[in-house]
Amino acid sequence: MATVLQLEWVLERRPVASDLPGLRIRNFRSDQDIGPWLGLYHAAFSDRRVRPWDAGDFHRQVVARRGWRPDWMWLAETASRDDARPTLAGSACLILRGRHPAARPVVHWLAVHPRWRRQGIASQLIGRLAARAWDEGYRCLRAETLSAWDDAAAFYRSTGFSPIRTV
Repeated sequence: MATVLQLEWVLERRPVASDLPGLRIRNFRSDQDIGPWLGLYHAAFSDRRVRPWDAGDFHRQVVARRGWRPDWMWLAETASRDDARPTLAGSACLILRGRHPAARPVVHWLAVHPRWRRQGIASQLIGRLAARAWDEGYRCLRAETLSAWDDAAAFYRSTGFSPIRTV
């Protein structure tokens, strides 16, 4: 059974995320973003035995969560290879966990569509999250993944996260 791997990135300076050509990162706007997000979620986690979500799950697990803010959810859009309509290629969200003054921003729902992986999208999203956290006075980000998800753990480590020692 996989265990939860908790990671932390201590920010020593404001992260800067350079733009990727053909990629636009924007914040969550409205319920119209839920359908494309669900499609991304299903594609990104289809090989992970994660239960598929519907719009109700999105509202319960994301929108209704204490500490969720639409301006702390980023969507990475790119033109698809087939036509000029934007395609949701990735997404990530920050959620505040804990109560002030001990609240910390935690990365949630970092997902990149398998077709768009290894092109820098996750790094762009993490850079946006970290820069926003810095701008709002936070000097530490946390993330969680499953220990069995080696690729996710390796990505977080390559970005600057280190495992948190738990007692």
